[in-house]
Amino acid sequence: MSGHSHYSNIKRKKEAKDQKRGKKFSKLSRKIIRAVREGGDDPKTNVKLKNAIEKAREADMPKNNIKKAIKKGKGNLKDGKIQRVDLEIEGFSRIFLIVETETDNKNRTLTKIKKTLKDFDAQLTSEGSVKWSFKRKGEIILDLEENDNSKDEVELAIIDAGAEDLEWEDEEDVKVITAPKELGEVRTRLEEKGFEVDTSSLIWVSQNKIELKEEEKEKYEELVEALKENMAVQEVYSNIK
Repeated sequence: MSGHSHYSNIKRKKEAKDQKRGKKFSKLSRKIIRAVREGGDDPKTNVKLKNAIEKAREADMPKNNIKKAIKKGKGNLKDGKIQRVDLEIEGFSRIFLIVETETDNKNRTLTKIKKTLKDFDAQLTSEGSVKWSFKRKGEIILDLEENDNSKDEVELAIIDAGAEDLEWEDEEDVKVITAPKELGEVRTRLEEKGFEVDTSSLIWVSQNKIELKEEEKEKYEELVEALKENMAVQEVYSNIK
């Protein structure tokens, strides 16, 4: 039994380490995507992108991940016009998903998404059949890597800026939730207070979150990961706690 316990402890530590590494890579990918959208995909002329790529390399982020982030920032377009398409999805155990996509070929994207969903017992649903259980909110991710304020000082500043709620993702990132119409104003106030904004956008927040069994969680995470592999997919929102 002690051997089994030792194995379990090692497994938990590895999972925690992998999760932390995954969050770090997600953060670095966001920086690359944002840099490309603001200044183009050439690091020779886009200093912000050059710095983001250097940070990604320092963190041992795989080259393929960096390339994907750059492509996602460009929209992966050739000659077509980019189109925003929101997809509503229902899956096993009453999983609800809203998937935001940006594509130059809607039919191609839908075909690929449907194929992915079929592998995970999920399907596209009609407009409004999932969104009714979500609310639109503003989200600001603050990068606190170079911020010297204490946790209490950060939280007080966020509240003072007019945020509705906040959630610590880790010691270096905090998620700020706002009313949709107040997203821009809260962001401006936070920047005036000296905070570095990683990203700010409108998001979907589930009003009826559910819990999954352990074996279902793994399947759900694989589904989300498979969807995010599609270059057209920008964000995935769910009703999972």
